[in-house]
Amino acid sequence: MSDSEKPKSSRWGIIINYCISIDRKCKSIEQHLGQCAILNILGHAGRPIAFLSIIVLMLSYMLGVDERRMQAENQRKAKHYQAWQVISAAHGKTGSGGRKDALQDLHNDGISLAGVDISKAYLPRLKLENADLSEANFSNAILYEANLSETNFRLAILCDTDLHDADLSDTNLQNTNLYKAHLTFADMSGADLKYADLSDTDLWFSDLSGAILTDIKGWQNINDISNAYIHGVKDPPKGFVEWAIEHGAFSNANREEWEKLKRKKRQEQEKKEQQK
Repeated sequence: MSDSEKPKSSRWGIIINYCISIDRKCKSIEQHLGQCAILNILGHAGRPIAFLSIIVLMLSYMLGVDERRMQAENQRKAKHYQAWQVISAAHGKTGSGGRKDALQDLHNDGISLAGVDISKAYLPRLKLENADLSEANFSNAILYEANLSETNFRLAILCDTDLHDADLSDTNLQNTNLYKAHLTFADMSGADLKYADLSDTDLWFSDLSGAILTDIKGWQNINDISNAYIHGVKDPPKGFVEWAIEHGAFSNANREEWEKLKRKKRQEQEKKEQQK
């Protein structure tokens, strides 16, 4: 028998039992929150009014779900619009101009940053791991110690970008323009550098272990590859490994020894910076 076919007396019985159940719960709540001002007021008006008031409040809450959801969505859109406005207003300027927080907020909300132009920006320690930055322009930007692991930089422009000590592990750098990029001490392990332009890049003490080097461009014009760790690079151009070793790169060296030497050189650099 469908609900429409059930006797009215049966349906009313279900409703009454449901109301009795709610009333019992209300009694329990009233016992625990007897000092609550609103319950004291309702208590003076009598239990029937209190019961009906709670039912009205419950219905009002349920009916307002869609409205609250719409308000939250509008607030989210407004927040994203303001973030893009910040990025646009600071276009081509040095400094941060609020772009660091704006970029991170957009990324954390799952917004693609493909094609964004933040050239010349000062954004040290930027956190955009696993972001979509394909075709973005980071030329002349300062991004040292940034966390950009597993980020998509395909077809991006990173000319003369300061990425020293940056985490670029497992990053997609296919067809990326890295001309004159500063990648000293950068972690590029497992990065996909297929067709990337490495002309005049500084790879001193960078970690290229396991990186994909298929048809990389300008590798014979790399500015500095000394002390870079190239063990396990995949599909390197013919002659690359031999050329890199000849120019001071580490290929089969013990990784722990290389890490130890890397830490020592970094400490020496930091000491020199402090003395300036």
